[in-house]
Amino acid sequence: MCIRDRYTVDFSWPTYLFVAYVFGATITQALFLAINTGQVLRLALERRPIRLSDVEARTHALLFGAGHNKHGMTPIEFRRFAKQTGMARVLAPPGTRLTREGCVDDHLDVLLSGRCVVRRSGATLGELRAGAFVGEISFVAEEQREEDAVAEAEPPQTWAQRIAAAARGGAPDPAAASTATVVCAQPGVELVRWKNDKLHDYLDSNPEHAAVLERLFSRDLAKKVASFTELN
Repeated sequence: MCIRDRYTVDFSWPTYLFVAYVFGATITQALFLAINTGQVLRLALERRPIRLSDVEARTHALLFGAGHNKHGMTPIEFRRFAKQTGMARVLAPPGTRLTREGCVDDHLDVLLSGRCVVRRSGATLGELRAGAFVGEISFVAEEQREEDAVAEAEPPQTWAQRIAAAARGGAPDPAAASTATVVCAQPGVELVRWKNDKLHDYLDSNPEHAAVLERLFSRDLAKKVASFTELN
């Protein structure tokens, strides 16, 4: 750098490079700071306490909260999940068939309270109580059919294929039909319900929540296998 006179300063190339480096580093640090601040704010918003509806709170506490699943959903994540998937409360009178053996279901249920009986070929396999999924085989197999269409020769890799394969010992079920009939066995059976197509669309766009549901399906399937094996 040289000084011609009192008001004119000439910068050499090294000086220009140094100034550019300083400004570039400052801008980069500012961008990183803005990104990190945004992430912290997003996490804080997701974990802020919110008031769920009675049905949302009970469903979250029963299955989707971190107390049951270390990778579960925060209350605000579950609120978004419930609203975008159209989760609805259903009261089913005694004798209501939630699924029919050999039929394809268009919905997935979770029992909130009450008791249901599981039957296959006229024989009673066991009972389902609060926290149990109903219709998950049709739900998973329906998704598996779409995935198998583009990956027929591949081993089970996606969440839907893994659960469907486990449910049938590794054999896919292209019919996506329910393997048993589930009947409400007492008054006041309460459940929450999702339409399969809407839930599939949501999970396709939110793989982290698909992973949560995969773990819940696996745990539910293990409980049913153990329970029904003991009874038979």
